[in-house]
Amino acid sequence: MARARYALVPCLAFAALAPRAMAQSIIRGSVMGTPEGAAANPANAGFVDRTQVQFAPHLFKTESYRIRYPGFESSEQGDSGIQAPLAIPRFIAKIGNLGVGGIVAPPGLALPVEIKRIPVIVLKTLNYFDINGEATVNMFANAVVGYRFGNLGLGVSGDFASAGFKADLVPSSGGDPLVSINGSATIINVRSGVRWDVVPGRFALGVSVVVLKSSSLDLKFESPLLGDVAGGAGGEGDPGGQAGKPSTTSNPLDQIQFGVQLALSQKVRLLADGLYTRADKSQTMFSLVDLTDKPRDVHDTFAVSGNVVLNVADGRNLSVWVAHDPARIGKGSQGADGLSGFGTLDVVMTKLPGGVGEPLLPRTSFGAGAQFGFMPKSDKPPGKKAKAVYYYALTLATGIVYERASLGIDEDGELPGAYLQTSTSIPVDITYKF
Repeated sequence: MARARYALVPCLAFAALAPRAMAQSIIRGSVMGTPEGAAANPANAGFVDRTQVQFAPHLFKTESYRIRYPGFESSEQGDSGIQAPLAIPRFIAKIGNLGVGGIVAPPGLALPVEIKRIPVIVLKTLNYFDINGEATVNMFANAVVGYRFGNLGLGVSGDFASAGFKADLVPSSGGDPLVSINGSATIINVRSGVRWDVVPGRFALGVSVVVLKSSSLDLKFESPLLGDVAGGAGGEGDPGGQAGKPSTTSNPLDQIQFGVQLALSQKVRLLADGLYTRADKSQTMFSLVDLTDKPRDVHDTFAVSGNVVLNVADGRNLSVWVAHDPARIGKGSQGADGLSGFGTLDVVMTKLPGGVGEPLLPRTSFGAGAQFGFMPKSDKPPGKKAKAVYYYALTLATGIVYERASLGIDEDGELPGAYLQTSTSIPVDITYKF
């Protein structure tokens, strides 16, 4: 049986290794002297004003996901409620012009999976399945170092993540699993960056590049369907064939992110970011349409985001933003010698928690929020003529984000269908400075 290699990232921690233009922070941008800014561009670690920690989860979300396959009834799922505060805290310690940060997640963090009635096309028939499983973090560690040389900053960051994953796709009407997935994955990611404050306080540029990226995946894909294809991986007549074997990929320089920050006045700032991602053409995916492993129909993408920040009072900011992420996975083509496009397994993975599967794309996002400073403090530098530096030790921000993703696949695609996902969420951003 041909190997089955998936663009699957089976744990919460892995979501941090592939930053999108759509970050969680209320004020977003890769030219920001904040811990979140250092995640996008490690050179920003040298521009933080003092030691600080930042935590930016989404606390409430309402979502609708509509799916329609030609010749079958439309399906709609909805979900609404309080979200678990799943986000990676960011920490930067400021030592002179040096900024150093990092975090280590405790091993054994498990994210349970239980999702009902997912519409799935198998052998050109519409079926409904439940997903039951669990993703477990084995190890996650992050480190970032940035140094500021006057108006210029340089930085480097590294991530290491290891996780395990298991899930069963069970018919909603009952019965044995149609598909069982068990696997483990490890990712190493090294990013370097530079920031240049061309006009300090007015105009700044930043660029970061993924210089090293390596991933290994050991994934077992078991299904009675595989027993019907060339005797299955387990041998002729095996009713529960198995596909999958360990694989290692390296895709350096696959991501370039750049940003700009421009202060139009003391009250108004503009931020804009672009993220170019080069597709790994060696990817493959097992197709439930043709019951074989096929090359993945993936494309290079360029995501953009823009942010306007208005200072309305001391310690009070308003922000509005927009972001667009294009589709990375194409429509594919039919036949065993065709390409694997967006389809059944992608729908399943978009439902899994913690960034296991990438979201439905293309996606456009709009948001607005407010930022408030609390606990005013001041630093008095040495010297009689030195002026005190005032700051807010605690900053809280919140807002509302609306996202709309829509993908249509015509009759020339591997699995014709239409997908529409909309969501409204409330992010919260908490920053504490020491």
